[in-house]
Amino acid sequence: PREARAYIRHTGGGNESKQPLGPKPEKHIKAEMSNQESLDGMMDEIFRNYNKNARPVPDCSAMDCSHRIQVKMGLNFQKLVTLDQTSGFLTMVVWLRLQWPDFRLAYDSSNLASEMGWNSTSDFLAVDTDKLWVPDIYLLNSVSKIEFLSDESRVYWYDENKLHQEGYNIVLNRPALITTRCDVDMTQYPFDTQNCMLRWGAWSASSIFFTFSTLDHAMSSDMPKTTEEFNVTNIRALSSSYRFKVAEGAKFPQVVYEIQLQRYCFWYLVVLI
Repeated sequence: PREARAYIRHTGGGNESKQPLGPKPEKHIKAEMSNQESLDGMMDEIFRNYNKNARPVPDCSAMDCSHRIQVKMGLNFQKLVTLDQTSGFLTMVVWLRLQWPDFRLAYDSSNLASEMGWNSTSDFLAVDTDKLWVPDIYLLNSVSKIEFLSDESRVYWYDENKLHQEGYNIVLNRPALITTRCDVDMTQYPFDTQNCMLRWGAWSASSIFFTFSTLDHAMSSDMPKTTEEFNVTNIRALSSSYRFKVAEGAKFPQVVYEIQLQRYCFWYLVVLI
C-alpha cells in the first residue's frame, strides 16, 4: 500500500501542483542542533581547564596592577522578623547580591547575538554555582548559619562585553534568613531607639586579593517602614576593614550595614492613658 501523505493544492494560470503540507522538519532540527552544539562547545572549552578552587588573579594592566578583583555586594531588606530584646538577636529576611569579575570565564557572544538578538547589557547564561569560584562572603557577626530560602543556587554569567564595560561578569542573587547579634539598650524603653549592625566579609581572603564595597542600591528596602513593634528609621552602608588575631598584620575588607530601629510606642501610650 502507498504511504498516506497530506498535501496542499496550488492553482493558478490553469495549472495545478501538489506540495506536501507543513514545514520540512529536517532543516528546522538541523539549525536548532547547530545552535545548541555551538553553545555546548563554548562552555566545554571554557570549563575544560577551569579550576573553581582557585580565585581569579587578573594580570597587570594599564589601569590596575594590584592583581586584585573587585567584589561588590548589595542587600535588599525584605522583612524584619524579630528583635529579641532578651537575647539581643536580630532576625531579618534579605536578598543578598554579589557581583565580581572572573576573566577566565570571558566569552564572545557574537554568535549568540546574530542568532538570538543578544544584548550584552541585560542577557546572561545561568550556571550552577558549584561549577565556578564564588567569593566566601559571610555575615561575620552572625549567631547562626545563614538560611538560604532557595534550594537551587545559580549565577548570572554575562559576556566579555559586560566584563570590559562594567567590570564584572558574574552575579549571584539569593534570598536569605539571617540572624545577628544586636546590643540592645533598654534605658529609654518604651521610647528607645536601637542600632544594629550587619558585618559582612571574607574569612580566607585579605585585602591583597580583593576589594570589597557596596553597590549603589545597597541600602534599598522593600520591607514596611513600620512593623508591629519598630519603625525602620535609617539604613546605611559603609566599607571598612578588620584584623584577625590569627592572621597578624593582614587586613580583611568588610562591609557594615547600620540599621536604626525606633520603637513604635503608640500601643504603650494607649495603655498608659
